[in-house]
Amino acid sequence: MLKKTTITIDIPTAFSEYVKNADKNTKLLQTALLVYPYIRQGDISYGKAAEVLGLNKLDLIALYSSVGIPFFDMTAEEFDEEMQTVSMLAEQVTA
Repeated sequence: MLKKTTITIDIPTAFSEYVKNADKNTKLLQTALLVYPYIRQGDISYGKAAEVLGLNKLDLIALYSSVGIPFFDMTAEEFDEEMQTVSMLAEQVTA
């Protein structure tokens, strides 16, 4: 069982019924979304966040993906550069 603590956050009153009546999966997503900015800033890794949430890393990545948060956050240009690097390394290994 995960050790938990309670914090208080201010939300618009209109949202309170959704938060109060959330099922287990929605509560997990809510908590994961609270953690995400710290992953994005590099304060915590996906692996550590997953561990804290009681998930494996792939499940956390899938959870974020289900709400449109990509694991790889790079432009097409950055992706092309990465692929060129991979190709160069692969050529060196096979040479």
